Amino acid sequence: MSTAVSVKNKLGKPFLLVFFLPLFSVLSLFGCSGPSDERIREDFKQIFAKEVGASAQPIIMSVKPGEGDSDNVYQHVKFDLLAGENIAFKNGWLAGIRLNKGQKLYGGEVVALYQKKKEGWLAISYQLSRKPSQHP
Repeated sequence: MSTAVSVKNKLGKPFLLVFFLPLFSVLSLFGCSGPSDERIREDFKQIFAKEVGASAQPIIMSVKPGEGDSDNVYQHVKFDLLAGENIAFKNGWLAGIRLNKGQKLYGGEVVALYQKKKEGWLAISYQLSRKPSQHP
């Protein structure tokens, strides 16, 4: 019984501080970093409308964070799109592509850079990293 007591005393408050304090610090960094999924989706819809137009609707397949730090993070938005009418894109990401109403394109990806500002997380730049195609 004296052995159990001595082990308990050795693993007392100093052990808890040394082990759990860094763990909580790391968890708090991951728990609070980056813009919300909802914010990213709303921003993407605005970006999509600007680049593609209103005649095609994005179908967001996933939103995942990439590299970043406490004040910057890249967000990867994978999407498909559905043509709401017959479309011949003349400008933007899909310039030169023609779609019939109901036709779908697959596998597009946009990477957006978010920076933490006083107002919150703002998308300051974006890039089409993978153009959607006719094949899933």
